[in-house]
Amino acid sequence: MKKSKRNYTHRSQDNWKAILTIYENSGLTQEAFCQQNKLSPSTFSKWKKQFRQNAIAPPSFIELPTTENLMTASTYCFEFNIALRSGFKLNLRLN
Repeated sequence: MKKSKRNYTHRSQDNWKAILTIYENSGLTQEAFCQQNKLSPSTFSKWKKQFRQNAIAPPSFIELPTTENLMTASTYCFEFNIALRSGFKLNLRLN
C-alpha cells in the first residue's frame, strides 16, 4: 500500500481480499466498517461486488455409470451437458 498525493491509499487486489475477509468476520455493517477503517464506501462496494461476481462455485461431482452397470450398450443412452458462465457448452452423448 502506498499513499498518493491526493491522500488516499492504493491497495492491491490481495489487500482488498484480506480487507473483505476481515469485514465478513467483523459483524459490523458495511458503513461502520468503512468508517472505522477509513475506507471509501464506494471503493469498498466496488471491490466487494467485483469479488462476488468473480466467485467460483466449488466443484461438485456426480457418479457416472460404468459399462459394467449397463444392461447393454444399445438399450442405454447417457447424455452429459456442461454449460459455463462464459457461454462455453460441452454436450456428450453415449449410446
